Amino acid sequence: MTIEIVGFDDDRLEAAASLVAARYGTELEQEPLLSRRYQHAAETIPFLHDLRNEGPGVAALEDGRLIGFILGMVSMFKGVYTAYVPDFGHGTGTLNSRNVYRDMYAQLAARWVSA
Repeated sequence: MTIEIVGFDDDRLEAAASLVAARYGTELEQEPLLSRRYQHAAETIPFLHDLRNEGPGVAALEDGRLIGFILGMVSMFKGVYTAYVPDFGHGTGTLNSRNVYRDMYAQLAARWVSA
């Protein structure tokens, strides 16, 4: 199956929030002291919506289904442009997540440079 990397749009917010919640569930099992702030998809959607307005993002699709996403922002820090992805700004739902993240960051880096 081919994975397609596309620009992130608001139609994918719910699916992205579900990926964040699933990842947080796994991470909370390993580290119970983590914040529980993003463990529920419905509560994460507003954070993702706000982040979506801060800068470019990408989505990884497999057969039209969201399997990964990254949302971040570009800002100036001490006179240098930096890119930042908060903890709730990414997720994957595939066993092949390393390769999906690699492909998403490759696409997103070009968008960050253009921003």
